[in-house]
Amino acid sequence: MRTKLFRAMVAVLQGDPLVSSVVNEWFVWSGKPTDGGDLPFVPVSKVNVRLTPRMNGLSWWTPDSMIGQLSVLVETTIPNTNIDDVLNFQEAIENAFYPQNPVDASAMRRRFQQIGGENNGATVGLVMFAQPIYDDTLPERTDANFYALGELRIECRNLRARTSG
Repeated sequence: MRTKLFRAMVAVLQGDPLVSSVVNEWFVWSGKPTDGGDLPFVPVSKVNVRLTPRMNGLSWWTPDSMIGQLSVLVETTIPNTNIDDVLNFQEAIENAFYPQNPVDASAMRRRFQQIGGENNGATVGLVMFAQPIYDDTLPERTDANFYALGELRIECRNLRARTSG
C-alpha cells in the first residue's frame, strides 16, 4: 500500500503540466542505476528532482491496523542562484497536490484514500509540506546553484491481516 501511495504521489508531480515543464530529469527509485548518487547539475534551465520515500514512526490505530506517515524526501538541483526559482518550484509542487478546482482537489484526496482498498491508504488524503524546499548550504559552497531539499508527508493507515487462533 505504501509503495502504491508513493507511486501515486510521484505520478501527480510528473503529470502536472507546470511541474513537469521545468523538470529536466526525475530520479524516483524505479530501478534506474542513476536513481542513487549525486543529483547532477546540468547546464540547462531546468531542475533535476529525486523523490525518496521513507516511513516515519508507526503506531497502533486499532488492534488490527497501524497508522503512520509516509514521508517523501524531495531533493532538487536548480541550476542558478535566483531564489525566485526555488520559491516558484515549491509553489508549483503545492499547486500540483492542491488544485484550485474544488472538484479536482476532492478527487485527489479520494484517490489517495482509496489506494489500499477499504481501511488502507491515506487517512484523509492530504499531502502535508513538513519542510518546503530550501537550501541552507549555499553560503558554504562555491558553485552557483541551489541544492534545495524538502519533505512531503501523508498520513496512511494499514490494516494488518488477522490470523485465526
